[in-house]
Amino acid sequence: MQKFSLVAPLCAICLWIVGVQLCGAQDIDSLSSVRNLAEVEVVGAVVDKEAVSVAPLQVAQSNDFERLGLVTAADVVKRMAGVHVQDYGGIGGLKTVSLRGLGAKHTAVSYDGVAVSDAYSGQIDIGRYALDNVEALSLTVGQGNDIFRPARDFASAGLIEIKSRTPLTTHTMAKVRGGSFGLMGATLMHERVLGEHWSSSAVLNVEQADGDYPFTLVNGIASSRQHRADGDTKSIAAEGNLFGSFGNRGNVQMKVAYYDSERGLPGSVRLYNKDNSERLWDNNFYVQATGEVVLSAKWKARAVAKYNYLFSRYKQVNPNFAAGYQTDANRQNEYYLSVGSLYTPGGAFSFSLTSDFSFATVRNNFLAGREPQRINSQTVVAASYEKGAVTATASLLGTLLADDAGGSSKPDSKKRLSPAISLAWQPFEDVPLRLRASYKDIFRTPTLADLYYQRMGNVGLKPERATQYNLGATFSGSLGSKATLALSLDGYMNRVKDKIVALPTMYIWRMQNYGRVFVRGVDATLSAACTLARDVELLLDVSYSYSHTVDKTNRNSKNYGHQIPYTPRHAANGSFTLNNKWVNISYLVTFTGERYMLPQNIEENKLPAFVEHTISLNREFALWGALLRLQGEVLNFTDKGYEVIRYYPMPGRQWRVTMCLTF
Repeated sequence: MQKFSLVAPLCAICLWIVGVQLCGAQDIDSLSSVRNLAEVEVVGAVVDKEAVSVAPLQVAQSNDFERLGLVTAADVVKRMAGVHVQDYGGIGGLKTVSLRGLGAKHTAVSYDGVAVSDAYSGQIDIGRYALDNVEALSLTVGQGNDIFRPARDFASAGLIEIKSRTPLTTHTMAKVRGGSFGLMGATLMHERVLGEHWSSSAVLNVEQADGDYPFTLVNGIASSRQHRADGDTKSIAAEGNLFGSFGNRGNVQMKVAYYDSERGLPGSVRLYNKDNSERLWDNNFYVQATGEVVLSAKWKARAVAKYNYLFSRYKQVNPNFAAGYQTDANRQNEYYLSVGSLYTPGGAFSFSLTSDFSFATVRNNFLAGREPQRINSQTVVAASYEKGAVTATASLLGTLLADDAGGSSKPDSKKRLSPAISLAWQPFEDVPLRLRASYKDIFRTPTLADLYYQRMGNVGLKPERATQYNLGATFSGSLGSKATLALSLDGYMNRVKDKIVALPTMYIWRMQNYGRVFVRGVDATLSAACTLARDVELLLDVSYSYSHTVDKTNRNSKNYGHQIPYTPRHAANGSFTLNNKWVNISYLVTFTGERYMLPQNIEENKLPAFVEHTISLNREFALWGALLRLQGEVLNFTDKGYEVIRYYPMPGRQWRVTMCLTF
C-alpha cells in the first residue's frame, strides 16, 4: 500500500472522528442510553415496501445479513432474483453485477443517497463493501416510487442502494473473524448520540487472506490437485458519518471515507501455466454531504455534493514485455453536485426537478491523451400519482455529456432524452394483490477507457442503448395470526442496441459498437415467516430467475440467436432459517445453470451447472451488561468444484467464525 494513501486520508478521517466524538462528550454512554422519542399512535396496516413498489424491488435488512452470515454487499446481491455476480475467483477477485442480462455497466450503486462512480472503467467492485455498518441494501429494476432523488439515480437500468445505520444509542462494537485460506479480519465501530438532533458513527475495518485454496486441474481424462496462486489480499477501510435530524424541518448527513487495498489477481488456470504475476493496488478517498430542508407544506429542497479521488495501479510481470513488466497507473478526480426540489400541491400528485453536474479528470499512462476530462450534466423532471388503489410515476431525464482529451481527435458531445413510466394497481380492496407495469429507455455512455485507452480506444463510439419492459404482480399478507407470506412474479423484456464490445481488427483489438441483444425472462421471489412457538420461528426465502438473453446482431453469423456468454438461463437461491432460544440455524443453497464462455453455444464452450450449499449457526449471549454474538459458517460444505468464469476456479469447502461484542 502506498505511504501517501495511508497518511493524508487517514489523518483527515481521524480528525473527523475525534472532533465528532468530542462534540458529544456529554454523559451519554452504555447500551442503556437511549434517545427518548415522543409517543406516536400508528393507524393502519404495516405496508410491505417491496409489495407496493411500481417497479421490481428487493430489500435485505441488517438482521438478514446476520442470520445468513453475509459479509459483503456481493453476498447479498447474488441472492436476489435477476442478478448474476461475475466473480473472477480468489478471495480478492473482482465482483461485478450484471442485471437481467444487460451487463455490469448498466447497474448503478448508491451509497447513502450518493452515486458511486468510476469514470475510467465504469465498473463498481461490489465485493469491497462490508456490511458491518449497513442498515439495508436494496435493488430496484427500472424506476421506483421515489421521485425525489439525484438525476444520476435515473440514469441506469438498475440501482443498488446501500444505506448506513443511523445511531439510536451510544455504544461500541468490536468484531473479529477468521476462516479458511488465511482469512483474518477485525472491525471496530463506535456510534454516539450527540443530543436531540445529532448522532455520529465511526468504523474501521481491516482484513487479509492468503487465498491459497486447493482446486482440481483437469486435462482431458486426467486430473490433479493444485493450489490457487496469487490470490492474496489485504485491505483497510475507514469511515466517519455525521447525522442531523430536525424532525419535519429536514435532515443532513456527512460522510468521509477511505479505502486502500493490495491484492494479487488470480489469473486463468491452464495446464503448465498455473502462476499469474499480476497485482492490483486500489486507493479511494471521498467526502460527501447530503441535506434536505422542508421549505413549506408544499415544497422541499435537497442538495448533494461529493469529491471523489480514485487511484489504481496494475502491474504484470512477463518476459514478453521489453522491461520485463508492464504497469498501468490510473488517477481520477471527480467533483459532483446535485440540487433538486419537490413540489406537492396537495391531493395525489407530486412533482420533482433535479439537476446534477459532474466534472471528472483522469490521468493514465496508457491513455491516448494528456488528461481526459469529462463534463456530465443531467436534469430530470418527474411526477408521481398515488391515490387509493393506483400508484404511478413518470420521468424524463436529459443528459448532456462532453469530453476533452487534449488531442486532435475529439468525440462528439452526447445528448439524449430518456423517458420512464411505471404503474401499479390493487384491483381488490380486501386482497393484498397488486399488478404493476413499467417501461424505461436508458443509455450507457462509453467510459473513458472505451474511448481513449491506448490502441484499443475508439473516440467514435456511440452510446449503448437499452429499453426495458416489465409486467408483474405482488402479494403480501398474513396467513392467520402466526404466518406471513410475500410473493412476486415479474416477466420482462429488454432490448440493447449499439452494444460496446472489443473486436479484433487487422492487428489489434478495438472497442466498437457492434451488437444487438434481446432479453426475455422471468423473476420470482417468495418470502414466508411462521411462528411455531413462543421462542421458535421459521423463515423461508426463495428466488428464481429465467433469462433468455440472445445475440441478435447478424443473422448470418454462427452465434445468431445464441445465449450471450456467462449468462445462465436458469438460476435460483434459497434460504431456510430456524430461530430459537438455543442456537439459530440457517441453510443456504445457490443454483446456477449451464452457460457458455464464448458467443457460440457449442459443447466445447459450455460451463456446467453447479449447486453450492452453506450452513450458518449463531447465538447471542448477555455478558456483564454487553452483548456477545458468536457465529460460524461452513460455505460450500459439499466441496463442490466449479467456475463462474472459465479457468477461474472458485474455492471449495471453507469455514468462517466471527465473534462480535457490543457494549
